[in-house]
Amino acid sequence: MTDALYIRSQNLMARHARIRTRLNQAQNARLWTAGLFFVTLFIATLQPGLKLEVPAVTVFVILFSYFVVRTQRLRRHATHLTMLAAFYERQSRRSRGLAVDRPAAAALESLSSPVSSPMPPLDQTTERQTNARPPDTVDLTLIQDLNLIGPHSVFTLLDETVSDGGRRELARWIVRPNLNREQILARQRQVQELARERWFFIRLLIAAGTETELELSTQQTLEYLKKPLLEPGFGKWVAGLVLVWLASLIGIIASILAPESLPSPSVFSAVFIAASLYVLNRVGAVFKKGVGLDQHLAALVALFRMIEARPNSRYRELLPETFASRPSAQLKRFHFVLNFLSAEAHPLIYLVLNMLLPWGPVFAWLLERERLRIHDSFPTCLDEFHRLEALISLTFLYHYQTRTFASLQPESTLDFDGLYHPLIPRERVIANHFTFRDGKHLGLITGSNMSGKSTFLRTIGVNQALTNMGAPCFAQRMDTSVFEIASCIQVSDSLRDGFSYFYSEVLRLKRVIEDVHQGRQVLYLIDEIFRGTNNRERQIGSRAVIKNLVASTSLGFVSTHDLELTSLEENLPGVQNLHFREEIHDGEMVFSYLLQPGPCPTTNALVIMEQAGLDVRNA
Repeated sequence: MTDALYIRSQNLMARHARIRTRLNQAQNARLWTAGLFFVTLFIATLQPGLKLEVPAVTVFVILFSYFVVRTQRLRRHATHLTMLAAFYERQSRRSRGLAVDRPAAAALESLSSPVSSPMPPLDQTTERQTNARPPDTVDLTLIQDLNLIGPHSVFTLLDETVSDGGRRELARWIVRPNLNREQILARQRQVQELARERWFFIRLLIAAGTETELELSTQQTLEYLKKPLLEPGFGKWVAGLVLVWLASLIGIIASILAPESLPSPSVFSAVFIAASLYVLNRVGAVFKKGVGLDQHLAALVALFRMIEARPNSRYRELLPETFASRPSAQLKRFHFVLNFLSAEAHPLIYLVLNMLLPWGPVFAWLLERERLRIHDSFPTCLDEFHRLEALISLTFLYHYQTRTFASLQPESTLDFDGLYHPLIPRERVIANHFTFRDGKHLGLITGSNMSGKSTFLRTIGVNQALTNMGAPCFAQRMDTSVFEIASCIQVSDSLRDGFSYFYSEVLRLKRVIEDVHQGRQVLYLIDEIFRGTNNRERQIGSRAVIKNLVASTSLGFVSTHDLELTSLEENLPGVQNLHFREEIHDGEMVFSYLLQPGPCPTTNALVIMEQAGLDVRNA
């Protein structure tokens, strides 16, 4: 798959180069056509008897129109090829474990920022478990420990969204999953079913990039949509102006029919003109506001039209409000009404229209009415669109990267074959196998420096995070449960809060212990426990934490350099010793990165110091 994606991307770029050549030729032909046209006209003026004007104009207009249309089509085709090649390049890099440039930081920032309305649940029919964390909680430590969001992260592995709202929804699925087994299984089925729609999704991505040159900001669109175009009660002014116009019109007709008994028609006209200008003054910058909103809505019209054109049962279930309200038609009506107000761009024409008819106030009121109609249903349609964007990202992951879904068991379990980390370059990936045996539920991992302990913990955490959001995992097989993940892997001191490294670690471990004793299914991942203190106190503290964790119903892993802790397996039935090791070949350390049963029989700290140039033999 990786080679095929790369070759496909390269073929598309070669095709793009050919299209660019044809585009340049069409642009040059258009210029030559225009030049020859003016030369022909110049000759015709010098020799009027030739009568070349009519045939020359006809021929050159046809040719010039042809080259204009051809240039537009070739340019659009080149844009589509560029975007399609970029898509396959992203999939190729992801399948090789390489970084992909996606705006992940912005997604986390928007997710953490306050929003004007609460986020809808992932499934309107399923509520979050009552014993889970609040849905608006962002665990920044977990994001950092597992690299869930960042420059080369789980987010960039998945992200194929087209709007900032879609990126925000995808980020929410990653860092705040709805821990419900039935919903996760339902999403797994959705991903498998929608994989057959991948070509439609690719066209949707290309259409989104073609319709807007800038980032598609649905969040900003909603903000624009909330702002009224007119002051409250403006409808009464419009109704009054229409009545004045009708009365003036009747008066003008009557004065024409009976001039001796009624004032001049100009009097009635003057009354309407005065009323029209007064009300028109209250309209304000409706046209400018409408244009701003229309520009945001215009990019979405084509996308919703494409979606609405596929009214099968699968899409109706995913986007019920979209198919009920037909937002593309609503947005087109808004644009249609706005066109009548575009006369404002021509002040003289606009003034004449408003002297003859209640033009500006009426169409301003109609435009505000269309905005209110859109405002009622469109936010829900956008929520559905954002969820579809996130689901599309999972669908592409399933089709192009991995097709293994974890088997979700009702009871706490963890058993896998061929599990690996998707963000490590594939030529360096080592897959691991593991199962908890004989009722064990705490894996105590010992091992040398750089042997793979931290990477193993992150591999489990990342694949569990993918499973929790309904995405496929990176393994040959994975049996697990719906675990809330609690981690203490990448600890740092806090200059802002005045916390030392050790105190920060203590607080993190305290929170992990609180999580596992609150009746939830928790997968805990603790790396180098109490590394920030001396050997004696580290062992005392580590034993206390491990005993506390074993006493819970949760499961997880704790890594340590203290080989003395491996004796806990004899006294605590829930502890299972595991290790990573290295071998020395020709004076060089060779790591297998394979998880082994039992305590680690080797250490390498002195070897590393000696290889770095420190004289430790004579110490």
